[in-house]
Amino acid sequence: MFFLKTGNDTTFERMKFIKESQPFINKPYRMIFTVGFFSSIVKIVLVRETIAVFSGNEIVLSIALAFWLLSSGIGSRISKKMSSSGTLLVLFFNMFLSLLVITGIRYIPRTALPGEVFSLLFILFVLIIVISPCSFLSGALFSILSCSANGPKLYRSENAGNIAGTMLSALLIAFQIPHSFIVLIGITALITNLFQRKILVLSIVVTCFVFTIFESATIRWKYPAAVATVCYGKSGELAFDTIHKITYLNRRFYSSEDNGPVIEQAVHVPLSIRDGKTVLLIQNRGHVKEINRYNDKDIVCIEDEPLLSDSVCKCKFFERLPSNNKFDFVILGYGLPDNISSNRYFTDAFFRKVHSMVQDSGLFSFTFELNNEYPDNTERKIINSIISTLHSNFKFVKIFQSIGMTFVASDCEFSLPGKSIVHDRYFTNSILPVARVGEFTVPDKQNSIFVNSIYRPILMQLSLKRYMNEFGVNGNLCIIIAAICIIGLSPVFI
Repeated sequence: MFFLKTGNDTTFERMKFIKESQPFINKPYRMIFTVGFFSSIVKIVLVRETIAVFSGNEIVLSIALAFWLLSSGIGSRISKKMSSSGTLLVLFFNMFLSLLVITGIRYIPRTALPGEVFSLLFILFVLIIVISPCSFLSGALFSILSCSANGPKLYRSENAGNIAGTMLSALLIAFQIPHSFIVLIGITALITNLFQRKILVLSIVVTCFVFTIFESATIRWKYPAAVATVCYGKSGELAFDTIHKITYLNRRFYSSEDNGPVIEQAVHVPLSIRDGKTVLLIQNRGHVKEINRYNDKDIVCIEDEPLLSDSVCKCKFFERLPSNNKFDFVILGYGLPDNISSNRYFTDAFFRKVHSMVQDSGLFSFTFELNNEYPDNTERKIINSIISTLHSNFKFVKIFQSIGMTFVASDCEFSLPGKSIVHDRYFTNSILPVARVGEFTVPDKQNSIFVNSIYRPILMQLSLKRYMNEFGVNGNLCIIIAAICIIGLSPVFI
């Protein structure tokens, strides 16, 4: 706990002077509770907006949280000798800047070409601008209020506010409440401390009103003009282009009514190998339309995002499906994982669950958009990890290489297809002519090294390394720089 001292003032006398000169400080615990409540809400919304804008992965999330903690600590340290007379102004600017940076980050995609991927250095620069101001002011408020209150109790009050804000945010996000409404709830709590300054209250109310009016327009800044609806789901931000029938998830192309060659390959490779009737599809990215070309197939489709469920695909968790359900084909629609949530679909435990749900001659397959002709060292390790994890549960694993790589696994010997048994647009004329087949046997020693698991997410790590390699960023160098920064900034917090 930090206290301001002038001359021979005792701590008690100093606290008494501050309370008498600044009447709003008489309730510091209520104020710090609302600060914690507001800060946790803004942090969650900013991180979700950042992930949506940059199609975020674990690296973006980690950087955002790191900057929040670092800026908050710096703000708390620097402001420990500030006068408490500016507390209400700090509160005001905290609310004003939160609305400003949310609007600003939504405009960033307008500065890039359609489909352009932002570099890590650019993301780093933007996160410093977006995350630092709000977290700095939140840390500063705690330090200022610590001059007029008991430190441990003040800290408990802030933590209580953080917990309340986090729980409320999670609840509202679960019910697909817009980010703007969530932020306005936080501002409503914080604005109760400004009633003595009517000008500040009026200013922030006007700012909130303008923010709300232009909310629908600022959300669409992130997407093409044809996007009609933007929703907030559990998986992230979903945008629906009703003209071209395209769905975006966190600014990434998710699915389209007009399937491309990758979806055709993902469906027709396993379904052309052998006869079968029942198909379990996990995540529909256009797969259902292709499967329906086979008139004899019964589809069970599941999605883990409620907003993407429909009459065909139900919102369910695969892990909760009964193991006594047996399928001839299990097709996984997820791409290469870049976060913990998607990584669970490629772990040894998940493949074991899949193995228990396929028939004795059943097939399990998924498709990645990897460089199948000239894979670099990281991509070769990704392939080895997938094969090792599949081989730990299935006897036979093969790769169909064409537009991407389709991994197929089974306990019975099989041959990859040489022709399609239904009418298609790309598979017969564009995919099969350039296809290559790979069959792999993984030694036990290699199997134990590369098996992907929940506790050792090798595949996600390699995927993120591949992402960094695209921008020429060396992961080891980043670790060294981060360590130097920690050591260099440590005197600030001592």
